[in-house]
Amino acid sequence: MEIIFSEDENYIHDLSVSLVQDNYNKTKNENINPKIYAQKLLNEGVYVLDENKNFKGGINYHTDFYGWINIYMTWVSPELRGMGYGSRLIDALKNFAKENGYTGIRTETWEFQAKGFYEKNGFVLYGELDDHPKGIKEYYLYYKV
Repeated sequence: MEIIFSEDENYIHDLSVSLVQDNYNKTKNENINPKIYAQKLLNEGVYVLDENKNFKGGINYHTDFYGWINIYMTWVSPELRGMGYGSRLIDALKNFAKENGYTGIRTETWEFQAKGFYEKNGFVLYGELDDHPKGIKEYYLYYKV
């Protein structure tokens, strides 16, 4: 046997499928039935492009086996901030979640980032963590579809 570190998406997929199957086998809970959440773990995005197809902002996210979308990163170019593009990206993701039967959307943000932005867009604070990283508070928010 060999222990390795890898970024191979096939390993991530195999780990995810195996864990979901094992959890289902232990609980028989239909909300974690691997037949329902058979898609692989996805790393996707929704983006703002200018008229020349230049990247101007976006949201990077992944979908999980449990019916949630997890936002990793949200960013809009400084010249577009305050013009509604961030909210349009969130709205697009909310519509995607609704149209595809997801339960909700989750994200984290640091105290100096976008807590107010997410709350303005309907997200609810459900937790916070001090010193993550040291000296900075992290907030956890969700939006229920």
